[in-house]
Amino acid sequence: FGRTEYKLGELGQWDLWFPEYAIRVGHGQTAVLPVLVGVPCYSRWILARMIGSRSRPTFSVAISGCSSSWGSAPQGCL
Repeated sequence: FGRTEYKLGELGQWDLWFPEYAIRVGHGQTAVLPVLVGVPCYSRWILARMIGSRSRPTFSVAISGCSSSWGSAPQGCL
């Protein structure tokens, strides 16, 4: 078996992580907020952003924000 090689900017992997603890979100309320985690497949650099909901628009904005930190968006996603 050979090692899989990825080209720069070819793929990015996105996943949700749910922390084991709740955080204060205001007015005496707590919540477990999901964290969107992104990793470009050509490196081991990890980006993460806490998001307020699991809706499609929220994902799009979070992925766009994280991708801008990479300098460009990957051509595909896993």
